[in-house]
Amino acid sequence: MAINRYAGISPFTSEQGDVFFGRNKDIVELYEQILLEKQVLLYAKSGIGKTSLINAGVVPKLEKVEHFLPLKIRFFSFNENNPVKPLERIFDKLNNLENIDLKQNTILDQLSGNTPKTLWYYFKKIQLLKSDLKIILIFDQFEELFTYPEADILEFKNQFSEILKGEVPPDFIELFAKIRLENRELMNRQNLGLLNQIIEIKAVYIIRADRLSELNRLRDRIPNIQKSYYELLPLDLEQAQQAIENPAIKDDDENLKFASPKFKYKPESISKIVNFLTKKNTQSIETTQLQIICQKIEEVAIAKSQNKLTNQIVEIEKTDLPEFDEIFLNFYESSVKKIPLEYQEKAIILIEDNLIKNELRISLDKNLCTEYISETSLDILVYTHLLRAERNTVGGYSYELSHDTLVKPISDSRKKRKAIEAEIKAEQERKEELRIANEKAEKERIEREKERLEQEKERKRRRVTLRNFTEAFSRNRT
Repeated sequence: MAINRYAGISPFTSEQGDVFFGRNKDIVELYEQILLEKQVLLYAKSGIGKTSLINAGVVPKLEKVEHFLPLKIRFFSFNENNPVKPLERIFDKLNNLENIDLKQNTILDQLSGNTPKTLWYYFKKIQLLKSDLKIILIFDQFEELFTYPEADILEFKNQFSEILKGEVPPDFIELFAKIRLENRELMNRQNLGLLNQIIEIKAVYIIRADRLSELNRLRDRIPNIQKSYYELLPLDLEQAQQAIENPAIKDDDENLKFASPKFKYKPESISKIVNFLTKKNTQSIETTQLQIICQKIEEVAIAKSQNKLTNQIVEIEKTDLPEFDEIFLNFYESSVKKIPLEYQEKAIILIEDNLIKNELRISLDKNLCTEYISETSLDILVYTHLLRAERNTVGGYSYELSHDTLVKPISDSRKKRKAIEAEIKAEQERKEELRIANEKAEKERIEREKERLEQEKERKRRRVTLRNFTEAFSRNRT
């Protein structure tokens, strides 16, 4: 399947690792830090590229280390209509590991019986089934944990702290001691050794810089969560130029087929892009914005290649560049226009009123989304990368906006829509008031006309009476 040279609004995937440029230094440094430390905190502003760094840079390197298994975890923002707890998200991930069947019976199952299945239970069972495996839990968008009720956060940090310590939790120690008194053959020295073996895991927390203070809510049980940290900085000018130019000139190979032919940028085109991204060197470059712009330029390159008469490589002129100011709003609007017309208005309501709350992305279950638009329309919005679909713990899918960068333009679009709706409502109210006023005026006119006719009728009656009286009087005189 052909892939884009640029990720656009979505984070880079592992399949796009060969076109993930500009972050070599960060990849190496973060990778080495993860190897050395038990816990690593990766933080940066939204839109800088934290998830892409992990997906396309660090995880592929970790996967090459023998016995390492990196697992990405997303909690998603709390949704009262689909209240899946953070721990349940982790349990679901562990229950679906390849080559490890947690349904297999182990000594732990014989001993634990109906004891509640905790995080330590799951990791101990994985260790019993595959003792050389070292799991690295990578919590993407970790700030989402703090959207959950306090009881859910407490449950997570208590159980997670147990596996970070690697020791047998007190509840299980008490259980094993009781069983040893009752059945020393079952709880023999070998099994005790297996159960007491330290669980080796690592944890990587990916969080937005503006939400770092939330981590203080975990420090009572996870005191070292901020001890080893890595700050991902915005791309500098050299890195940005690599991220813009290098994907465009990369050749296809037997494992990689691009949706566009090779192309290159004129220097003045690079300057215009960088000037826009930095607002003429007054602010840092956000990776997501760069990728959205370059993905749009890739479409320009495809169109130019179809129209050119020679095999010469396409060059992107300054005049070929799209209007940047409207590019994100256009991306949203064009994505919605790709679904059938009958669903477009409802799609806007779904996205603007339901997938964003208090300037945050919200994840909604598929069943809730299909109350607004069809499943086919959902698939189209996922294909355009406006929405992202994630498998949830009940075997279905949940949907959310693909990136925080979309929140502001979509929120602005909502404000404009609400303003138009308010104007329409005000106009309707004005027309209704005018209609009522006209009806009242017409009613008053009819009443006046009726009164005038009654008065005219009375005058006629009086004239007839007077005439009759006059005639009768004249006859009497005669």
